[in-house]
Formats: sequence, structure tokens, C-alpha cells
Amino acid sequence: MSVYNINISISALDEERFGIRVARAFDVRQDDLVNVQGFCEDNRVDLVIAKCPCSDINTVHAMEQDGFCFMDTLIYYSKATSEKLPVVSGTIRPFIQEDVDTLKKIAHSAFRGYLNNYQADQRLDRTACDEVYPSWTEHSCMSSDMADEVLVVEKDCSIAGFLTLKVQGDEVCGPLLCVAPRFQSMSLSRSLMVAGIHWGRSRGAKHMIMSAQITNKHSHKVLTGLGFQIDYACYTLHKWFDR
Repeated sequence: MSVYNINISISALDEERFGIRVARAFDVRQDDLVNVQGFCEDNRVDLVIAKCPCSDINTVHAMEQDGFCFMDTLIYYSKATSEKLPVVSGTIRPFIQEDVDTLKKIAHSAFRGYLNNYQADQRLDRTACDEVYPSWTEHSCMSSDMADEVLVVEKDCSIAGFLTLKVQGDEVCGPLLCVAPRFQSMSLSRSLMVAGIHWGRSRGAKHMIMSAQITNKHSHKVLTGLGFQIDYACYTLHKWFDR
């Protein structure tokens, strides 16, 4: 098996969700495309999900010519945890194992039909696409590889939403922020984000990183309202290998 000097790997979670061989590649550049092709051939990949910086339009064009199709755009935000923060409002606590089924249900209701790179790909099963976020939620609760902590927010004696958190070096990331539809106008996303920044700072993180789909107006309003600044953006493209 060849060794490829690119950030690409098999995605076990996507294989579990869709029943096909899936690879994920990050920060792809034009010179990487030969290696992406070689990795996918060596590993009999059916679908590769690749991310490319929006600033590298030449690579985007090369990927399109190579059979990749554009699926979505992600905006990444950053905020220094040393900045003055509001006081955390609401009842926010770490999750417990008894919460997992409730959190999965919240993710399912909040993200049903949500237009991400999976939903944008018409070759992927629609039902399986709707299970992406519940599955992600469950694995975040079960595995430290996915999340170091999951914070939940309560409203009216019910769990109303949650935020997953992962420390990476001197940064804390919030990969998944979710609030149940009936509570989404109550500023609970903002409360979770404030709690997440405090949590990251307490563990030595200097910055918090969050991403949002370009079409997710709610997330952009929450993040900019808390002083997050745009750091970078990337496109997601898919390429299928019909065997």
C-alpha cells in the first residue's frame, strides 16, 4: 500500500451511515489530486468527500475537471477566549448517559432536511442523510475521539439543546451546536456558546473555533453577535467512483 502525503483517510462513520466505502480529504490543493485518486483506487473508495479553501479557485476548477461536484460552503469563525464574556444564562450542565436518546431526538428534529453536503448529493439515501446528525450526536457522547464534552441547556424542565466541544492544541472547537425547533427563538444557542467559550478557557484554550454552513443565518447571527470573526472558508466537493 502506498503512503500518501495528504490529509485523507477512510471515514468509518460515513461507511456505517451509507453502506459504501467513503474517504474524507482536507485542505486539498491542485497538486494533491493525483494522490487523492491513488488513495481512493488503493482503498476501493466509492465516494471521496474533499474540502478545499475558497481562496484557491484554481484547485476548485481542477477538481471540477477531475469529476468532483460542488456540494456546500463552510465559514469558519474564531474568537479569543481571553476576551470579556457575558455571564452564562440558563441552566447548562454536562450531559449524562441518560440524556443520549433525548439529544439524538433533538438532533433529528432540528436537522431533518438540513441542506449540508450530504443532502446536496442526490446519490446519497435521503433517510440516511437525516441520520447524520443523530449519529454524530451519539458518537460525540460515547467517544472522546469525537468530543471531550457535551453541554446541554435546559428550558421548562426539558433538555432544549446541546453543544459538543473538542480541545485541539490551544483551540477549542464546537463541532455541533443544536437547539430543538420549539426553543430556537429563545437565545439558547447564544447561552450554549458562552458556556462553551468559558469551558474552553478553563481548559487552556486560547481560541474557540466554530463553523457554519453559508446558508445558516441563525448561526452567523449568534457567532457575530458574540464577537466571533471570520477566519477562513472552504468548499466541500464530492467525487464518486463507479465500480
